[in-house]
Amino acid sequence: MVQHDQQHEDFKKRLIEDVFGERSENEKAPIEKVTLLIWHFRDDPRVVSFLARFIAKYSNSRDIFDGLEFYLPQLAHMII
Repeated sequence: MVQHDQQHEDFKKRLIEDVFGERSENEKAPIEKVTLLIWHFRDDPRVVSFLARFIAKYSNSRDIFDGLEFYLPQLAHMII
């Protein structure tokens, strides 16, 4: 059980790095990983609120997210 918990924590850290870490100028934020972050932190309203604001702030910019429309039903379900 401890190994599983550590693997889960490592996975969440990688997701955070993939979304908020450094990327090239033309590289977009991976919306599928933002969606996974919301799912994995669904019990922490501060994280869900932060990610919802992050999505809302950049939702009109095609330079930030690619394929946001595809994830809208899942995002709405988890955030609302």
